[in-house]
Amino acid sequence: MLCPECGAEIKEYFTTCSLCGKIIDKEDAFKKFMSKGDEFFKSNEIEKAIISYNRALDYKKDSEELYIKLGNAYMKKNDKRTVTCYLKALSYNFYNDVTHNFLIAFYSRFNKLEELKSWYIQNKEKFDKDYIDKFIKIIENTILFTTEKSVKIGTQDENFFTNFTKSIKTYLFLNIVFGVILLLLAAGFLLSFLFKINISFFLIFIGVFSLISLVFITYKKMKTIKSLKKTKETEIDLENILKEIKKD
Repeated sequence: MLCPECGAEIKEYFTTCSLCGKIIDKEDAFKKFMSKGDEFFKSNEIEKAIISYNRALDYKKDSEELYIKLGNAYMKKNDKRTVTCYLKALSYNFYNDVTHNFLIAFYSRFNKLEELKSWYIQNKEKFDKDYIDKFIKIIENTILFTTEKSVKIGTQDENFFTNFTKSIKTYLFLNIVFGVILLLLAAGFLLSFLFKINISFFLIFIGVFSLISLVFITYKKMKTIKSLKKTKETEIDLENILKEIKKD
């Protein structure tokens, strides 16, 4: 562990820092590192928050609050250690609704709720059955909601024209330019009708713009698909994490 005053590495069983001579008050050091971690977390400096919480862990390893906060910090990074921290917190106080909800939220991010549901079912005999059933119900409702949502999204994705239209609407600037060109095109037809002016330039211009717009939107769409594919390939494997954690 580190001395909270000078940062020197000291042995756990030491009560005095060999570098600065400061007497180590473990409870005080724990509170200081916890406070620093909270400040970093609030300012969204997640890496620093994780370091501070882990420093606090050097001085006190049986804090439910610390493991929850450390889990929240890891969750910000989609780090699988989130699960380890929440389960450690539950080992000190299994009947904390907040921790269970955090755990469910994290597994939901990776569509691994079925694995978490199985873990709850396996633990029915160890804890209050009604309490376990409450979270099993939450998981089932969450799975149902996300499934229905996915079906609706899938149905919309099957319609290319709908997707294309929505993509056009996304780019406000393109809409404005497209509107201006429509006005120019209308003006061109009007001039052609009234003064017999050749409007080939207007037609070429609108054609080029349409082509550029189509290429741009297609590029953005392909980039999004590629990003989703990459995310899926690097998806955190959470299936066996629960098996690796043993309750104390």
